[in-house]
Amino acid sequence: MDWYQIAALCISGLGSIVAVLIWSWSENRNVERHRQTELMAILGIVDSIRQDVKDFHGRLCSLEERRKGEK
Repeated sequence: MDWYQIAALCISGLGSIVAVLIWSWSENRNVERHRQTELMAILGIVDSIRQDVKDFHGRLCSLEERRKGEK
């Protein structure tokens, strides 16, 4: 093999490595965006559950006050 053939193989190998690194970086960003979207959905659900519990507690306290007033 001549030196220019070896150089061509090395350059093509480096190009392949760079391409895989760029692809990996892109996939990582897509996964991170997907996780962020899922996290925001979960936080929305938790917030709605918290609001429902707060509303239920308020209704329970008002019933308790009415019951104390009747006695």
